[in-house]
Amino acid sequence: MFTGWTEQRRLAKMKKSLTKIINVPILCAVLTLVLISSHHLFNSDFSGDCNRQNRHKKGDDGTNHLFTNVSDSPVNGSELNQTTTVNPNSYEYLDIGKVLAEEDEPEEENETRRPFSLGPKISNWDEQRANWLIKNPGFPNFVHRSKPRVLLVTGSSPKPCENRLGDHFMLKSIKNKMDYCRIHGIEIYYNMALLDAEMSGFWAKLPLIRKLMLSHPEVEFFWWMDSDAMFTDMAFELPWGRYNASNLVVHGWNEAALYVDKNWVALNTGSFLLRNTQWSLDLW
Repeated sequence: MFTGWTEQRRLAKMKKSLTKIINVPILCAVLTLVLISSHHLFNSDFSGDCNRQNRHKKGDDGTNHLFTNVSDSPVNGSELNQTTTVNPNSYEYLDIGKVLAEEDEPEEENETRRPFSLGPKISNWDEQRANWLIKNPGFPNFVHRSKPRVLLVTGSSPKPCENRLGDHFMLKSIKNKMDYCRIHGIEIYYNMALLDAEMSGFWAKLPLIRKLMLSHPEVEFFWWMDSDAMFTDMAFELPWGRYNASNLVVHGWNEAALYVDKNWVALNTGSFLLRNTQWSLDLW
């Protein structure tokens, strides 16, 4: 009897264990189906919301499909004039022959190809300057009979040098020029401004000298000197009498290269004289 009761108990435990083993896969399958169904419903709702939001942002109230069908359907000429607007720039109305003809036409002159000018054309500067000198006798163009009024022009970049040694020599250079001008009665003009964005670096002297010529008619000669040029003989006086018939005085490196070979590299523009005349204005 005891053995039979034990056997029944063992069978009951086995049945209970089998029931648990069978219920676990069934439960997992049910949960999987529920999750798949929920995911599908979420995606469909989310897609619908996104589509509704996109239509709201683009102003599409559902008529886009209607417009597509209408545009695909053939219409006659009267309906086209009443319901649509013709865009001549669309590919539908592209005339390839007209395009090729336009390519063969010569291009209009570009503004960048025009010769660069430092300023407006002045054709009667000698006459204007002579009248100004007559009206302003207190500013003669000759301080003495044989000595013209001279303005020494120099300058440097508005930015500091890369090192302190460069700034030191720059200061010594301007001090050297000021001392020479004080000894020989010459006025000096130091410039650090860029007057023309198209003319920078070595070319910055051209718009500067032209502006000084027009604003200082009392000056007979403009003497340009680079910032790195210095006077080694403070007692040296230029032979002004030799330049009475000259509008431009430029020193050269090699006379043979300058006069025989006609090589412009032989010219030294670090120091030159320019007379305040119409010829000088036309030179620029």
